[in-house]
Amino acid sequence: MTSYHSKSVKNVVIEQVLTFSSEAATKLDKQNKPENFATRFDPVITLPNNLSYKVGLVKMNATYSWHNIEATANNNTVRYSPDAGLTFKTITFPDGVYSYTDIDSFIKNVMKDNGDYTVVDGVDTFDFGLQFSSSTFLVTISLQNNMFFDLYTQAFSDLIGFDVQVLTETSQGVRLPNINRSLDNIYVHSTLVNGSIVDGKATDIIFSFSTDRLSRGFPFSFEPSNIMFSPMSGSSLSTIRFYLTRFDGSIIDLNDIPTSYTVIIRGENM
Repeated sequence: MTSYHSKSVKNVVIEQVLTFSSEAATKLDKQNKPENFATRFDPVITLPNNLSYKVGLVKMNATYSWHNIEATANNNTVRYSPDAGLTFKTITFPDGVYSYTDIDSFIKNVMKDNGDYTVVDGVDTFDFGLQFSSSTFLVTISLQNNMFFDLYTQAFSDLIGFDVQVLTETSQGVRLPNINRSLDNIYVHSTLVNGSIVDGKATDIIFSFSTDRLSRGFPFSFEPSNIMFSPMSGSSLSTIRFYLTRFDGSIIDLNDIPTSYTVIIRGENM
């Protein structure tokens, strides 16, 4: 639902708050998505044209629901050989959000389903292990008893900081892993904005935030303590679009988990 109200304050002729919900937008138009949706005003809201308008984000609600491993990124398969390279078996990850521990667990589960494990003192034991070190920030893959591990795609290798290769012994990554696929910051765009400056360039970005403190699979909310205002595009509100991107401008897939935004519009004397 989109809602709004206005009031007058000192030195500000108009102050109007609007809320936009992806759930409402997708019900009206199935082409809308939580990460990229448009809201149409009917009737159109026309603000007094003798004022100068700025807009800022008051609140954002979303969920850490974007995948770091998925088929479309070509980073969802690896292979292993339990017999020193005579035969290889493919492991295919379902699309999802994976930590290093998740990756290690999934690989071992597949190995167990394939019968490539032993039981030692009642404990399932594997000739493979993947661990991330919080000291070196590198991944180590442990191999023993003729177990080979085939990193045959660049995309998966990048996730854990290795080059494309067949590992035949315990090895450490050669560079920092990229488990979040370079999604360190998310940019919130809105057609309400006209000429905000980001990295020295004019853009329609209304807000940006770091993902480092977010918990995968959990909802999050941002309410900036200091609202950053940007010039608004015009004084007529007809169709407003919000969309989320990576640093390179590509849309982030939220996998149908809803988002909402609350913005404030300020109109001041010119």
